[in-house]
Amino acid sequence: MIQKRSICPISQALDLVGDKWTLLIVRDIGILGKHSFTDISASPERIPPATLTCRLELLIREDILLKECISGGPGRQYRYTLTKKGEDLIPVLTAMQSWSKIHNG
Repeated sequence: MIQKRSICPISQALDLVGDKWTLLIVRDIGILGKHSFTDISASPERIPPATLTCRLELLIREDILLKECISGGPGRQYRYTLTKKGEDLIPVLTAMQSWSKIHNG
């Protein structure tokens, strides 16, 4: 579980998704339709593989992502999808996207 800094809901949300990479992973899965480690790691932000592994594990533990084994392919392959809790972050991301378009050109 994530260590919470305070009882403030914004602070608690940032404790979970306020790092440099987490919302980009949610974006890749929920908006861009990337569902494999390889696809997510190929994003233009170039998340380091060890960091991606840690963030995926955190998001699974926090019930934001589901990890499903895909059978029939070579080696072990997994598919990552958003849970209901993860899907609830999509409006937050689209609001951030709108804000950025207005204020960052």
